[in-house]
Amino acid sequence: MWLTTCSRTVQYNLAPLFEFWGLPLSKEALSVTSSLHAYFPDDDITRQYGDRTAEILERYPDIVRVPEQVQVFEFPAVEGVRQDTCITLDPKHAQQRNRDEL
Repeated sequence: MWLTTCSRTVQYNLAPLFEFWGLPLSKEALSVTSSLHAYFPDDDITRQYGDRTAEILERYPDIVRVPEQVQVFEFPAVEGVRQDTCITLDPKHAQQRNRDEL
């Protein structure tokens, strides 16, 4: 559910990022997101784990490393998650920011 929700929201297949972090992904979720361009950040963390990054890049040969534009999205209310928080994918990396900082 998280993979499909996040991927549809940002219009990128985030499976490579979820795989990098070791999150389990269902075949159904992978199928649903496969029509989107795969995104995987080029940042300090992915550079630090070069072997793991190389594995991900090999599985997704047409991966996008830098999004074409900055995208801001908010998730539906989730218990325990601050509602003034949103996610930004920018050309350098994915990061979490307070809405007031945007």
